[in-house]
Amino acid sequence: MCKRTHLSSESGSTLLVMMMAIALLGALALGVMSMSSFIAGETRSLNATTGARTLLTVFQGFLTQPGLCFVGLDSATKTFDGAAAITAEGMPIFFNMGAATNTLKDGGALDNYDVMVDAIRFRTPSPLTSIGNDPSIPGNVLYSGTLSMKLSKLGGVSMPGGRAMKERVVSTLLISVNPTTLAIGGCYGTLNAQQDCVNIGGAYDPTAAVKCKIPYPCEATPNSIFLGYDPVTNIPKCKTVAQIVGDACPAGQYLVSDGSGGSTCQSP
Repeated sequence: MCKRTHLSSESGSTLLVMMMAIALLGALALGVMSMSSFIAGETRSLNATTGARTLLTVFQGFLTQPGLCFVGLDSATKTFDGAAAITAEGMPIFFNMGAATNTLKDGGALDNYDVMVDAIRFRTPSPLTSIGNDPSIPGNVLYSGTLSMKLSKLGGVSMPGGRAMKERVVSTLLISVNPTTLAIGGCYGTLNAQQDCVNIGGAYDPTAAVKCKIPYPCEATPNSIFLGYDPVTNIPKCKTVAQIVGDACPAGQYLVSDGSGGSTCQSP
């Protein structure tokens, strides 16, 4: 009986050791899998971050070529939507940089860069105002705005910090629009301060303290003060000092300063 008890005890110990070994191997395998997943996530996240920077550089160069910019416009976005362009959401505008894998549009996956384009938008200030006629396309007008992209990381593994990436401003974008049909006839991205200044009607002098000088809106009215734009007509509101005093004081009175930034209307 003692011998049988001894054998039974050895068998139980062996089984326990085997179970412990299996549990240990399982824990090690799980740890290796977790570590592999972590490394894969870190690598994919780094690839996406690098890819986003590369994409931005390539796309900026693409846009600065007027021919490429217009040819690359997706047909679905060759009609200008001014109402959308002045909103916070912006106007969708899509591009194709020469290959199916490089289509920049909402939901487009760019495997070469390890990112997905969640949104690509053109935004321009409100109220919608053209910056002038397009000298290269008679009859068209130019709108200047900001082109931006919101990207996310590709990959089916867990990403450090999540998949979402911050919105990136690509460039200032000039769009040539037919005011009757609203068809987009051309586009041009600018990254140069001098070019941007000229595009909005300014004079650029790199040696001056203020390098970009915008023409004074009231130059046509001598000795006048600019009081902003009319919200309906968008025409500059220009008044002389006499006109401003005439609005401030009743007839027959004049405006007198108190020397401290205030003033009163007094009779002669």
